[in-house]
Amino acid sequence: MWRDYYAVEYMIRNGVFCSRMRDTNNEPYYNLPLGPEGFVLGNLRAFADADDGVIRFATVPEYLLDGIRDNNRVVSVSEQPDFADYLYNASDLSTFRGRKYNGQRNQINHFLRAAELWSFDPITDENLAEVRTFFLERYLTASGHGAFEEEENRKVLEVLDHYALYGMQGGVLYMNGGIVGFSMSETVGQTMFTHVEKADRSVKGAYQMLVLQNAGRYAGDQTAYINREEDMGDPGLRESKESYHPVNRIRKYVVEVTV
Repeated sequence: MWRDYYAVEYMIRNGVFCSRMRDTNNEPYYNLPLGPEGFVLGNLRAFADADDGVIRFATVPEYLLDGIRDNNRVVSVSEQPDFADYLYNASDLSTFRGRKYNGQRNQINHFLRAAELWSFDPITDENLAEVRTFFLERYLTASGHGAFEEEENRKVLEVLDHYALYGMQGGVLYMNGGIVGFSMSETVGQTMFTHVEKADRSVKGAYQMLVLQNAGRYAGDQTAYINREEDMGDPGLRESKESYHPVNRIRKYVVEVTV
C-alpha cells in the first residue's frame, strides 16, 4: 500500500528478498533482507549500497537487535516510536470482557440503542461498490487533510479498486440500511493484522462495534494476537489504540551499519 509514498524498490538475490525505501528527504533506508527462514541476519552489507559508508536499516524489530550487533559493525541504534505496532490478545478484542473494557461496551450500547437493524457482513463483489461510495461520500468528507492521511486515503481506494489482488479479508458494518464502517485485514501465522479500519465518526460506537465484530468474525481459533499497527505519531490515534489495552507495543528502530 505504501510503495509510492516511500518510493519502495526491491530485488531478489539468491532467493533473498531485499528492499529499500526513501523518507521525505529522499534519504534511503533498507528493510532487513528476508529469506525462506525469515530475516537474514548474516552479513547485511551484502544487500545494500552506501555512498557514505553507512547502511541504514529502518523499522528493525527490537528482538533482532542483538543478532545484528553480533554480525555487523553497528554505528548507532535509534528508536522509531511512531512506527511501533500495537499488539492485542485476540480474545480481548473479540469479547471486550472485563472492567477495562467498560468504555468500549458503553459505546457499543449507544450503537445498539440507535440501531433498529444492524449487521456485519463480508466484503464481496456485490457490496464492494457500496463500500467505496461510503468511503468517498461519508468518510472522506470528515477526514483530515495531512499529507500522510491523504496518501492513506488514496491507498485505501486502491485496495478497494483491486480488492481481489490484495487477498485481504474484509467486513462491512451496516446500521439501519446503510454502511457505517468497514475493515480489511489478513492473518499471518497466529497474528491477524488490521490494515484498514474506517467508520462514520458521527455514529456513536461505530468504531468500537467494528473492532469487536472484525475480531469476532476473522480471528479464528488459531489466532492468538491482533496487530492494529502503528499510530504514526498522531495523538488521537495513539489515545485510541491505547484505549483497547494492548498487551505489547512492538518497538522498531533505525540501525546504522558500516560498510
